[in-house]
Amino acid sequence: MNLRKIQLDFIGPYSIQTSEKAEHKKCVYLHCTKIDDNSDYYICYYVGQSKDFIRRQGEHKNYYKNVKYSVWKIDNQELNIKYIPGYDIYDEVNLNPILDEMIKATKIFYAPIINDNDNPEEIEGAIQIHLWRNEKTRKYLISLKPPIYNFKNGIITMNFPNNEKILGLEKDIIVNVL
Repeated sequence: MNLRKIQLDFIGPYSIQTSEKAEHKKCVYLHCTKIDDNSDYYICYYVGQSKDFIRRQGEHKNYYKNVKYSVWKIDNQELNIKYIPGYDIYDEVNLNPILDEMIKATKIFYAPIINDNDNPEEIEGAIQIHLWRNEKTRKYLISLKPPIYNFKNGIITMNFPNNEKILGLEKDIIVNVL
């Protein structure tokens, strides 16, 4: 069987505030945070893709600022959701400091998609499913968007800058579908 090979060379980490210093590129990206200050690993809580990284991160920035996303806080090495838009009433006094802390803690890695034949949505879906299947990383994913499952019979190799480590993404992702 011929396996499709994709190599993702991630760039970062950026913050929500500094992502405009990146490039306007088609990419797959990860929103991550450290579970505590002593950890060598980031945890990934959101996997996304975009035709334009800077434009998409600008949208994320506005969604954060306008509280259109869930607000979470790290407590006892767990990612705890404190606010869900459209469900909870937003309490500015209690939640604004948590939101500010969350935005500061978020680090973004992105990998430009070099090959025009590689579909960012398929790669995003493969990474989401890989993280979802791992009991150590599943609990951190907050993206409710259903991934596209079309990535078949392939290997995704991921390289991170400065030997950064992301829990669950230390090895190649191998997708075999019969």
